[in-house]
Amino acid sequence: MSGPERRTIHMSHYQGGTLKDKLDQGDQVFKTVEDFVNTYVEDNSKRRPIKKMLVATNGIAAVRCILSIRKLLMQLFRNDRIIKFICLTTEQEIRSNAEYLKLADHFVFSPGGDNRNNYANVEEIVNHAVEKEVDAVWAGWGHASENPELPKQLAARGIVFIGPPCNAMFSLGDKIASTIIAQIKASEGGGGKGIRKCKNEGDFKENFVQVQTEVPGSPIFIMKCVENARHIEVQLIADRYENVIPVFTRDCSIQRRCQKIIEEAPASIAPKETLRRMQEDAVKIAKLVGYESAGTVEYMYLPDEDKYFFLELNPRLQVEHPCTEMLASINIPAIQMQIAMGLPLNRITDIRLFYGLDRYGTTPLPDEIVLTDTEYSVIAARITSEDPEDFFRPSTGSVEVLNFRSAQNVWGYFSVSSAGKVHEFADSQFGHLFARGRTRHEAVSVLLCALQELELRASFSSQVSYLVDMLKEPDFTENRFNTQWLDNRIANKVLQKAPLPKHEMIAISSAVIGHARVATAFNNFKNAVERGQVLPTKDLTETFLFDLVKDMSIYKVTVTRSGPLNYIVTLNGGKTQVEIRLLGDGSLLVTHQERSYTCNLEETSDKFKVTIGRSIVVFEKDNDPTILKSPYTGKLLSYKKQNREWVTVGSVYASVESMKLVFNVEVKKAPGRLEHVAKEGDLLYPGSVIARLVDQKDGEKYKPKPFLEAFPEWAEFSENERVLPETKRHNMCYDMCLNILNGSIPPGADFSMDALVDELFSYLESPTLPHALFKQSLSSMVNRLPEKFSSRIKEIVKIESIDNFSLVKAILDEYFASLSHTEWETAKAVCNMVYHICERFENGILSNTGYVLNSLLSEYKQCEKFFEGRVYDDAVALLNEEFGTNKDRVVAMIYSHTQLKGKNKLMLALFKAIEERGTHLVVPLAENLREIGNMFHTDEVCNQARQLLLQNSRIKYRKFLNKIIWDIEKISLAERDSKEVLSVNDAVSKLRSIFVQMMDSGISPKEMLNTSPWTHKVIHEFFFDDKLADFAIRAYIGLHFAVDDVTCTALSCANHDAKVYDFFVDNSNLVHYMISPSIDSNQYLSIIKLSVNKDNFAQAITHENLINSLVTKFSECGIKSNGIRSQLRVTLLVNVIQEKVPVQSKEGHREAQLEEVPSHSDHDNLIVAEAEDAAIVIRDALAKKLIAVDILTHVLVCSPCKPLTQVDLLGAERMELWRLPQEARLVSNRLSNLNVL
Repeated sequence: MSGPERRTIHMSHYQGGTLKDKLDQGDQVFKTVEDFVNTYVEDNSKRRPIKKMLVATNGIAAVRCILSIRKLLMQLFRNDRIIKFICLTTEQEIRSNAEYLKLADHFVFSPGGDNRNNYANVEEIVNHAVEKEVDAVWAGWGHASENPELPKQLAARGIVFIGPPCNAMFSLGDKIASTIIAQIKASEGGGGKGIRKCKNEGDFKENFVQVQTEVPGSPIFIMKCVENARHIEVQLIADRYENVIPVFTRDCSIQRRCQKIIEEAPASIAPKETLRRMQEDAVKIAKLVGYESAGTVEYMYLPDEDKYFFLELNPRLQVEHPCTEMLASINIPAIQMQIAMGLPLNRITDIRLFYGLDRYGTTPLPDEIVLTDTEYSVIAARITSEDPEDFFRPSTGSVEVLNFRSAQNVWGYFSVSSAGKVHEFADSQFGHLFARGRTRHEAVSVLLCALQELELRASFSSQVSYLVDMLKEPDFTENRFNTQWLDNRIANKVLQKAPLPKHEMIAISSAVIGHARVATAFNNFKNAVERGQVLPTKDLTETFLFDLVKDMSIYKVTVTRSGPLNYIVTLNGGKTQVEIRLLGDGSLLVTHQERSYTCNLEETSDKFKVTIGRSIVVFEKDNDPTILKSPYTGKLLSYKKQNREWVTVGSVYASVESMKLVFNVEVKKAPGRLEHVAKEGDLLYPGSVIARLVDQKDGEKYKPKPFLEAFPEWAEFSENERVLPETKRHNMCYDMCLNILNGSIPPGADFSMDALVDELFSYLESPTLPHALFKQSLSSMVNRLPEKFSSRIKEIVKIESIDNFSLVKAILDEYFASLSHTEWETAKAVCNMVYHICERFENGILSNTGYVLNSLLSEYKQCEKFFEGRVYDDAVALLNEEFGTNKDRVVAMIYSHTQLKGKNKLMLALFKAIEERGTHLVVPLAENLREIGNMFHTDEVCNQARQLLLQNSRIKYRKFLNKIIWDIEKISLAERDSKEVLSVNDAVSKLRSIFVQMMDSGISPKEMLNTSPWTHKVIHEFFFDDKLADFAIRAYIGLHFAVDDVTCTALSCANHDAKVYDFFVDNSNLVHYMISPSIDSNQYLSIIKLSVNKDNFAQAITHENLINSLVTKFSECGIKSNGIRSQLRVTLLVNVIQEKVPVQSKEGHREAQLEEVPSHSDHDNLIVAEAEDAAIVIRDALAKKLIAVDILTHVLVCSPCKPLTQVDLLGAERMELWRLPQEARLVSNRLSNLNVL
């Protein structure tokens, strides 16, 4: 006999009418609930207006009830508060910040603790219902929802129970009573509670006790276990008029501990004909017992045999009912309420639309009520507080962040939100996600995206990542699973896949933990400063070493903060950089190797839990296998092993009750002899010690081992960084220098400061960097300027030239001048970056170099100035005074100072690079160098800063020698840049040849001096030359005095090399008025040239024979008193005979070669000092013999290939020492001396 004709019906919309009819179907809005009930319920005896409802459940059930029914209320009444929702709650629910409490209109309290005190307590629920005079009670699922006593007592008090009547519930809800219909299984459990699989007699004895514990007082029975089956169920809806309809099927075969975790609709494993029969049979069962409201018939289906067996009819709404809602576009809780009010199915809008009927009609439902064809596939995933790495152990804890964004084909709801809590008496399920697609594959894909985008940060573990892995398993995608599949997967310890490669997981986790350690250290120090305490700085550090233990490996990492955002992670010689930014909600945005994740850290006494994106990575702090800790919050029920009994890995040694379930606790890491610690009945928390293992054999092999490898991926990525644009590399290099001067010194930086500074100068000297920086900033500005300005700028930058910067700056200045005051602020924001770059390069690359170097010197100076000449406590007081409430800045300065040694290494490297490139760089840095030169606590940095200033003030002897040659050779200024820079020795030799040729050609000494304005700087080189000595000395005299009568005679003394040049001057023949003679006085000048050995320098020039020879000479010249005292000026030019030491001239930068400072030694200083002393001795000796003459003496040391370092015969005073002694102290803001050589 053929069955009734089947037809495919398009759900959720009315088929007939025009487009206008579909848009406007005469929507009805009612003023009162009574109006609505009277309109739709013809049988007056069945009319039950509901205006006040007690929601006698918690968690997602309560949330679902209120949200679903309010959606209908807004549609019917334009007032979703027309029905008052009163929620039953407990103190634990209040403290957990339960989501349904935010939706409730009012709430009533019941005793806390186990649900037998509240949600499963019929008397408690009924009392509240009566007290609050509610019209109806909605019990959702679980708790008292299947207890027939609840509808019975409510009915006796005239209160509607939104669900089946008590007789139907007794027949179906009581598992043993339901075997009258189909002999399958029993117990008052549900949701996985009170069900155990037994393979042998031992299992039975143990599991029987656990079932008794989970469902106290419930009858217990045995039923056959069906294996390799699928769990398929049919959604039923029945009214009070004996109308029952099926609404498709669901496949709930993915279960752990007989509790569903993944649900699908429709069931796709069975043929369409089988699904139709399942629905038809479900309707028959419901009608047989007089069922009412929503219910579910469950079957066990054997795919290989295409057979199904009745399991039970659940007389309540199932957790997974939204799967059917998404498939059929209906609202089941709202339908339940309408049925409770007395509406027949054919008057409920969602049901009519489901069958393609007009929205507000009264026609009966079609004869064919079984539908199998659907346009969609739906899949759902339960979100629970369970740890998939520990056999899906449920746990409690707080929810810090929970973010989920519903979309067109995916939505979800949760019983808690951010700042909520899953408490010990709550169900482990706190969320449910649903996804829809045109095919099963599409629906699964949508759900995968939803799971991966779910942001959940909580103190407990969740199975979200595990579900993602599971949904990608071939067995699941190809529909090859059964009800034991997930349990077998768990038993076989198939763990979730590592969310990240190991190298990335370690890098990110280490950086996140290091960031937390650094933040804690600095915050603790800041708190102390705010309290007025001055702590020692030993705990103020940016480097932390710690161990991460995972999968029996110990990762010994070092984390160093190397900048405000950067952290260096070091492991086994390898290192990598991680960037961390703090988000507004307190989480971290972490970037490693061009991949970014939102991360968080939860640290307990024994582990680190790092959230990386949507994944959680757990590291142990210690891994002592002898300590057996509780992973649960709950109660220790019993020990399964005797005290001092030997246990092996995998042995069950105790049982614990947690979240209404009983769990076995196993030995996981190592065998040993069990020693009880906790007592049976003790309350346990995660980390509580239950027992210890003693008398372990080979205990070391069970302990984790150090991870000794380096991650090659870290090194590979560092190599790849070299392909970055020049502007990016320049910024990174500059930032690193700046960070070091702020105290953030990367590991190994102490040994690479020179390389870092060389890299910095390579960018500063790059001819392409200015234009690259310019283009980068110009692109975002130029099109936002008025056309008359932007067109000019575009025209200028067509050709790259260093002149562009000054030209563009001039245009921007013109643009700014044309603006009003209000417009100027906006324009400044637009143009600021370009204008700043123009200023930096306006005078060429050198000006930018000065800008960058000054910024680095200022960074160093701004910190260290607070510590100059002050003890630590006084420096901190000054910092507090300077920065006031900004204690972060105070702490940063203090920390920076603690890193002075490392900072000094960078400063010395900078000074070295400046010196190598030429002291022309010193001029723009002079002010900062002067201030740093006064910071004597900086040790060598202070000295080097002063040395740079001193060197800059000295004559560039090599430059003068080369300039003289280029002047004589008439080399133009343009050509000189390409000319070779001769060393000092080579230049002196070349000049000698030139001067000899001049002398031989008859050129006078005066004419020779006029060949270059710098000749007088080097003329002393030839005072003792065999050919040029007389020529050079006469030229030297002629440089300052217009005299022709210069006599040269040999000095009669032991030193036969001595010669004397004598001449007389008065005011008329002074070329330079450096000496101010008295009126009418006779000025007698004498220059004595002699050579002495370096070993007896002082003795030789102060020898009695020399003094007597001079006295004799000057007496013979007739210098005597004639009423007017004569003045005698005696200059000794001394050639110190010593072994020639070759001087190595600088190579490299041309400017540095030209500005090379002449060599100088301590021995040179000693000779000069002896010469100064000798001049005094000679003067005093002559004065004793020539009493009528005013005598002034000088001794000039003439060293080959070196400038004169003393006052010559025309010098009035010594301007500066060769160098400042280390013990000197500058008291002004400028150098107190100058060195003019």
